[in-house]
Amino acid sequence: MEKRYCVCINFGNETTTASYLNLTATYPLNKDGFLDVPQLNILNGNTDETRKIKTAIYRSYDGQWELATERECFTKKGIAIHFINKIERVSLEDKEHYTAFIRLVFQAIIANNSFLYFDNNNPENRNFDLYICSSGWSKYDTNDYNTVIEDYKKFFSTVLPMPVTLISREDAISFSFRSFNYQKRSLLIEINAATIDSIYDSPIEGKTFFSGTCNGVGHIARDIQNWCAETQETYKKAKSVIPIVLEETDNKNINWEMPVRHYIEENMEYFYCKNCSHLSLNLPCSRVLGDMLGDKVEEYDCQDILYHCNIREEVLNEILANYRLMLKNDFNKLHDSGIMPEVIILVNNVFPVPWIKELIKDIFKGIQIISRHGSHIVSDGIALYAYSNHRLQTTIKSKFTEIINREFSGTMQEFLLESCNNFIDKDITVPAFEKYENNIARINASLIKKHVSGEYTKKSKQ
Repeated sequence: MEKRYCVCINFGNETTTASYLNLTATYPLNKDGFLDVPQLNILNGNTDETRKIKTAIYRSYDGQWELATERECFTKKGIAIHFINKIERVSLEDKEHYTAFIRLVFQAIIANNSFLYFDNNNPENRNFDLYICSSGWSKYDTNDYNTVIEDYKKFFSTVLPMPVTLISREDAISFSFRSFNYQKRSLLIEINAATIDSIYDSPIEGKTFFSGTCNGVGHIARDIQNWCAETQETYKKAKSVIPIVLEETDNKNINWEMPVRHYIEENMEYFYCKNCSHLSLNLPCSRVLGDMLGDKVEEYDCQDILYHCNIREEVLNEILANYRLMLKNDFNKLHDSGIMPEVIILVNNVFPVPWIKELIKDIFKGIQIISRHGSHIVSDGIALYAYSNHRLQTTIKSKFTEIINREFSGTMQEFLLESCNNFIDKDITVPAFEKYENNIARINASLIKKHVSGEYTKKSKQ
C-alpha cells in the first residue's frame, strides 16, 4: 500500500502532540512564509483540546493503563508522570510507563483519524510512515550520537508494531522555521515547563551551540501555589484537612496538590493570553478529589482549596520577582557567551509569557525576534522534515530511474534500481545535503579569504 502520509509524534516530557502531512500533496506557504501543518487528533473529537495531551498515564480500576486526560486523573494512586528519560538511564518502572503510554497514543491516533489505515494483522498494510521525536536525548548528546540512535531504535522496535524514523528535537524545531532562518545565524530559545533551552546555529560557519537551564515557566505556577499556601486561609485549611481524609480513606498516596498546580497553570495561560488585570482562582475540593472524597472533606467544613483568590498584576509581579531575576541572569549569560545571532526564534511550548519576550528584547537589543506559540512546534517540524526528505528523495529517484531504465535492462537494471533506491532512502536526506552545501560554502569562503589575503600581501610588498 502506498505510504501517502507521514504521522509525526512528539513525546514531550510534559505534553505529547502529533502532526501529519500528505506526502503526495503540494502545500502553499502562508503570508509569513511558513507551511501550515495540520495536527492529528489524539483524543476523540476535533478541537485544540483533542490534539494534545499531558504525558501522563494512570491505572484504572481494572488495572489497565489509561491516558490521563482529566484533572481528576492526577489524583489516582497509579498516576505516572515524568517517565521519559535517556534510554540508558530510565528505570524499569518508568520504561513500563513509557511503553504503555506510547502504545496508547499510537492506538488513539489510529482510532481518532479516519483517513489513516493500519492493519494490525499485517503492519506493512498501512497508508503512512511513522516519525517520532522523544524527549530525553539530543543530537548534541555527549554520548556517541549513533549509539544513542540505535538504543532508541531498539526500544521503539519492541514497543510498536511498525518501523520508526527518529528525529532529534533540534532538527524538528529547525525545520519548523526552515523557510525563515536557513543560512542565517539564528538563536532559538525554547520555553518549556521544566526548562528553557537555547540553540545557536551558524550554518555557514558550521558552528552550533546548545545550552539549557532548569528555569522553565513551571516556576510561575509553583511560585503562585506556594504564595497561595502561605496567604490564603482556604488553602491553609485544605492542607490540614485533606491529608486527614486521605489517611482515613486509605488514599494517603494521592498527591492532591498536583492537580491544583495544573489548575493554576490553566488559569495563568488564560491570564496572559487575554491580557487580564488580575488572576482569579476559585477551586472547590470536589474538582480535585472527586465527589466522594470531596463530600468527606466537606464534613470538616472545608469546601474550597481556593475561593475568590484575586491576585492583582502588581502582586503577581512581586510573587514572581525572584523568577524574573533568575531568567534575567540566564539570558545575560547567554548574551555574553560570544554568540552573534541575526534573528532570535522564540518558541513557547507551554503558554506565552509577554514579559519574557520583553526581557529577551531588552538584553538582545536590535535583534529581530520571531515568536511562535504552540506545543505543536516539534511535531510540525518532524512533519516538515519528513515531507522535505520525501520530495528530495522522490526527485532523485525519478532521475536515477530514468537513466537506469534508458541505459540498462534485465537483471542489471533491477539490481541498480534496488541498490539506488536503498542508498537514497538511507543516505540522501535534506540535513545531509545542507551539511555538504555548507561545507562547500565554508571552503569557498576560506579560499576567497586566502586569495584576498595573498593579493593584499603581494601588493604590500610591491
